[in-house]
Amino acid sequence: MHGILTQKREADSHVWLAQVHIFGVGFPSIVTKGVLVVGEKIVEEKPLTLVEVSELLSERKNEKELTYEQDLTLKYAKKFVKLTLKQFEKIKEELSKIEKLDEYAIVKIIDVLPKTKEILQLVLPKNIELDNETAERVLDVTKKYAK
Repeated sequence: MHGILTQKREADSHVWLAQVHIFGVGFPSIVTKGVLVVGEKIVEEKPLTLVEVSELLSERKNEKELTYEQDLTLKYAKKFVKLTLKQFEKIKEELSKIEKLDEYAIVKIIDVLPKTKEILQLVLPKNIELDNETAERVLDVTKKYAK
């Protein structure tokens, strides 16, 4: 499964943005690392779109030098991002109104912006099956933003 996921980890009562994982062939699995110590636990996990990754790493680049992996990820995100931040916020809001879609599915739909039902089904996790009407609603939204 391809995707981007952030995790916050708690260690010694501090919460860190610990890791951004990229799942996919030929790409680094750990993009950013925080301070990880014995006894840590994951306190939050959130999928990210390429738009969000690009924004997050661009902000971090302004604060300090990026690691090699972070720099690769930023270049990757900028190369393949299809939306502006404003467009991302609008499409996420529209897709969130569709009941059968969870946060992970919405993120994948936003990253790929499928134009056909076949591509949409390939993007979605296997546990999510959309009826024709719902699939058409999703495709109507994505077609508005696809370039």
